[in-house]
Amino acid sequence: MRMYNEILEKVIAILSGISEVDEITEDSELLDDLDIDSMNLLLLLSSMEEEFNIHISENDMRKMYTVRDVAEVILNLIEQ
Repeated sequence: MRMYNEILEKVIAILSGISEVDEITEDSELLDDLDIDSMNLLLLLSSMEEEFNIHISENDMRKMYTVRDVAEVILNLIEQ
């Protein structure tokens, strides 16, 4: 659980630099709540890959609707 919380913290920090929304929570939806467009999504994904030294596949991307989803996908990739 500690590792998940660390990942979540980093994901929110990265999203804070991309989204103009003041409050980002675990339940924030990338598209609807955070206004992440396709360019920002690519920026987010490349930042995540660099930060966590992972590769996010298209399949993994399709699972990412909320901030929680992003953190869970990253955690799963790190644990593989």
